[in-house]
Amino acid sequence: MSAASVLPVVLARLEYLLREGPVKFENELRNTVEPLLSELRVIERFLLSNENSYVRNQRAEEDNHNTDQSSNVIINNNNNTDFNKRVIQLAYDIENAVECHAAASVREVRTTSTTTTTTISSSSRVLGGDGRIMISVKSLLKSCRSSSTSSSSSACVDIHTFNKRIDELKGSVYLRDDNRRETTAELAYTAAAAAAAAEEFQGDYMHQERSALIVDGGLDIDSDADAMEEQKETLLPNLLHDQDTPIVLLGMGGVGKTTLTRKVFNDPEVVRCFECRAWAFVGQEFRARDVLGAILSSISHEQSREQIALMDTMMLMEQLYKFQKGKRCLIVLDDVRSKDAWETLRFAFPKEPRNRIIITTRLPEVASHFNGYKQQVRMWTESESWDLFKKKSGLRDSDINNNQKIQETVCEILNQCQGLPLAIIAFANILKGKKAEDWDAVLQSTQVGANPEARISIFLRLSYDELPLHLKPCLVYLGQFPPGQPIPVDKLYLMWMAEGLIHVSSSSSVEERLKIAEEYLRYLVGRSLVTMDKGGSAGGTYSCRLHNLIRDLCILKGKEEGFLRITDFKNTSASLTTPSHRVAIYMDQDEYVDGEILSSYIPEPKQVRSLLFFGNFKSVAFKSRGGLILELFEWTRVLDFDGVVFLAAFTKLILKSIDKLLYLRYLGFRGCYLDQDQLTLMSFSNFLYLETLDLRVSTTSSTCKILIIPNVLWKILSLRYLYFPVSFQSDDAPKKLKLAGMTRLQVIENFHAGVCDANDLLQFEHLQILTGTADGNTKDFKTIISVINGGNQNLCQSSLIFKSFDCYSKERRFLLKQLLQCDTIHGLHLEGHIRRIPENLTLTKIASVIRLSYHNLYLLMLFSPTFDGSEFIDQDHLLQVLGRVQQLRTLVLCNDAVVAKETLIISGGFIELRSLKMANLQYLENWVLDSKAMPNLSILTIEQCDKLQRLPDEVMERVKLTELKIGSMSKDFENIVREMAREQLKKGKDKLNVTFYDC
Repeated sequence: MSAASVLPVVLARLEYLLREGPVKFENELRNTVEPLLSELRVIERFLLSNENSYVRNQRAEEDNHNTDQSSNVIINNNNNTDFNKRVIQLAYDIENAVECHAAASVREVRTTSTTTTTTISSSSRVLGGDGRIMISVKSLLKSCRSSSTSSSSSACVDIHTFNKRIDELKGSVYLRDDNRRETTAELAYTAAAAAAAAEEFQGDYMHQERSALIVDGGLDIDSDADAMEEQKETLLPNLLHDQDTPIVLLGMGGVGKTTLTRKVFNDPEVVRCFECRAWAFVGQEFRARDVLGAILSSISHEQSREQIALMDTMMLMEQLYKFQKGKRCLIVLDDVRSKDAWETLRFAFPKEPRNRIIITTRLPEVASHFNGYKQQVRMWTESESWDLFKKKSGLRDSDINNNQKIQETVCEILNQCQGLPLAIIAFANILKGKKAEDWDAVLQSTQVGANPEARISIFLRLSYDELPLHLKPCLVYLGQFPPGQPIPVDKLYLMWMAEGLIHVSSSSSVEERLKIAEEYLRYLVGRSLVTMDKGGSAGGTYSCRLHNLIRDLCILKGKEEGFLRITDFKNTSASLTTPSHRVAIYMDQDEYVDGEILSSYIPEPKQVRSLLFFGNFKSVAFKSRGGLILELFEWTRVLDFDGVVFLAAFTKLILKSIDKLLYLRYLGFRGCYLDQDQLTLMSFSNFLYLETLDLRVSTTSSTCKILIIPNVLWKILSLRYLYFPVSFQSDDAPKKLKLAGMTRLQVIENFHAGVCDANDLLQFEHLQILTGTADGNTKDFKTIISVINGGNQNLCQSSLIFKSFDCYSKERRFLLKQLLQCDTIHGLHLEGHIRRIPENLTLTKIASVIRLSYHNLYLLMLFSPTFDGSEFIDQDHLLQVLGRVQQLRTLVLCNDAVVAKETLIISGGFIELRSLKMANLQYLENWVLDSKAMPNLSILTIEQCDKLQRLPDEVMERVKLTELKIGSMSKDFENIVREMAREQLKKGKDKLNVTFYDC
């Protein structure tokens, strides 16, 4: 983003490299580099003074400074953008230089050894045994031309080059040398004020009560408002009435079309009436294949995601058409921008009255193309606007009634907004926290004529400008993701951290980093700049998304600062004309793209620090005359492939070239499709700085049931976050995957004791989060229980699956008792014959240990047990013990976890339980629930309990019950549930969402 945002990130990184990076710097070298850092800090303080001009003005008033003197340190606005870019490039070049020379020194040491083992011992001897390689000032002053020939890296040739560039920057800032002392003092004050402001922000959000800010898609408009409810009641009868033409919702951007549609889409009556429902975003960058694929994957479980990804447009149409035939389906096409989009898609939908399609659009010419029911999504009335403004701004009625000035100002604000909800929300967010006397100044800056859409643009810009400095790049970063695509928050956090956008010290724990990342996102959600939606049930991963107008703003800001650019291979006019530090590439599987075209789309690839690929690589070649295409992006720090299908013909070229990216900090393959042995093409030996490796590829495809991982990961000594796929094995199996030596690991996900050595966990003294599986081996059980039960002092959260955990022996029963009393248990899945809970078992220690749920934003799931095939014969004792666990949020009983009785009786307790799942309990016929048990139950799932006759009436009376999922149950059971849901609807409980499906 701005230089004031980038400099703190680079400075923190350089300080980390000097202090505790993978190499150790001699004092002479430290004394050479640190003056550069001092000069950058001076520039940073100057930039902060411009970003926080109000702080300087306050200081000037207090000290009676002459305004003419203070104006000498302000950059001319015409030169501000150029100055920012020069500062950013200088900071990045210095960072490149230090990392380049560090990497060269490591390579030099490693080449003196003949084997991998002697490499490590040789390095240790150089460092005196602390695992870091020593480099000297002579090394830094050597040329890096052998590593790079870019203009960016040419700055690495000599340290004096940086000094010259810094002097040039100073010359553009300090107009007179005799002002230097006064300016420095003032800037020091400004830096302190800025630091205090950041600390205040963090304090406000880190210590307040954590609130659930989950928004069910769409714009963060109050979906329960009278305006939404009235329009829903108008739309609903037309939707439920059989008709073979689409329903069209028309309205300008920000009026709430998506919110209204989502409200109807999730209405209990709609859910009951339609067998399947699907939602697809169309948008300006329309791709028929993506839209059709999204719909098919939502409603059909017959094809895997890999199969759908490999289908062309015509095959998708055919499959989608066949699936809908004879069924009652509801399809939403959100934000259709052209008649051609519908004319392309319509052949995929049978023209049957029972099937309904909802189309939202902001263009009257698109709406006029349809002959069916149309509904204009209206502006809000004055009273509705007042209510929305008060809710979003935090104003109370007493604040307004007792202050005539506030009344007049709010009236003027609402007059400007003209009943447009997004404008009202944006304006309310701008004014939130400001004093009433400051509102007039904001009003004056928004006088932009009568066009409401123009006002939205101004309001959103002001909302962006009002953000704290460190949050601006975090918001703009979201603009890289494709429109309408959910962004998994856990992945977003990792990418923010890899980019250095989370402002924490290098010694901060992963829990602290994730907490701060969460607070950043919560702040953006609270300002209505980002919306949240949740995938799956309780315990599922959350995702966020941007409203289209806000995404447009992020892209615009990214272009202005050279922060990010998007290139779309379907749009040949989308090639980049100016360099950018971050590039998102939207691949089009129907087009042939070779390396020559890719390189022509992205000027100066050596300046790119973040490279994201979206789409798949079907029919895409990646070879150019200059070599493997990814080699051109040699300074890239973040490389992510999102849902990419790697075809065998091109994978070797791609993966081989990744090995050349020496400076990567983040490498992700989440959701990608690779053949099971393709990853063995990578050596993983060149990554000196890699901190995050995400190997969570899809293992559901026919070509990759188990991912084969080369047994060389232990070479990545810098790794902090390691994510394995669900199923994997070593390339030299039956040998286990070696992890020993990766002493910096803080997070391991999907660890499997059958593939990796459980004893390696004992070496990870910094490990804080662990999810994994152990299968039948008592020795592995003992080791893992030892690790999570005090063997690792830093471990704060674990989620484990223990398979074949039969408790026939005294030793196994003792292990079970130890396991259930572990302090750091977050999630526990037990499979095996347990039969009895250990005697004298207390679970009180599980209540207050974990403060953050890593995978689940806002939902604190402190303890989530799953009992699979446990065959408890004393289920009453089991339920009594679990019912007393105060922080139990999720409980799963499946595969005959209880077998002794035909009737399941829950007599009390489970005060904090949010989600209950019962599946495949073949002996269960009746369920009795006490009226005081499970008062906070919100999600109930019943699957394949063939003998269960009905649900308890008491469960339907739970006030917070919002989601009821019924899978593969008898028709009689489903009919009873439908009737019970109707009765609740008559009582006014319209928030209950009932879903029926086949497992």
